Amino acid sequence: MTNEEHPKHKKESKKNPLEELKKQNKELNEKYLSLYAEFENYRKRTENEMVDRIAYSNEKLVSKLLGVIDNFELAIVACSEEEKKKPFYSGMNMIFKNFLNVLEKEGLTPIQTHGSEFNPNHHEAIGTVESKEHKKDTILEVQKGYNYKDKVIRPAKVKIVK
Repeated sequence: MTNEEHPKHKKESKKNPLEELKKQNKELNEKYLSLYAEFENYRKRTENEMVDRIAYSNEKLVSKLLGVIDNFELAIVACSEEEKKKPFYSGMNMIFKNFLNVLEKEGLTPIQTHGSEFNPNHHEAIGTVESKEHKKDTILEVQKGYNYKDKVIRPAKVKIVK
């Protein structure tokens, strides 16, 4: 009688396929759980990306309109006291305020610089100036910066008093 024909070996050979199937089942179950977790992470990530795309869909347009805001501000500041008394000035000022309100409702806010400390995340230092009117390390704004929702779309360009 050979080893394979022995009844003791036949029982073991019958156990092996069952144990092998249990092992394969466990491995396949682990793979399934791993793939399912990866898929769920992918689904959540793409969902978050879609929400962000929708939330920031107007960012490029708002960024392009910053130049219009700058020009409005320059035009208003350049007006003389006599021109400020004319209806044209008050009309332009009303349009400008309305324009800013619309952009504010979309999420645009100016970055505060007056009296604040320099923050490289919100300010871009373009130089230093000496001043007896202002104390050391005070920020002097050169160009306004803006946040769109919770993101800086243009840092404020500032000079720092030394």
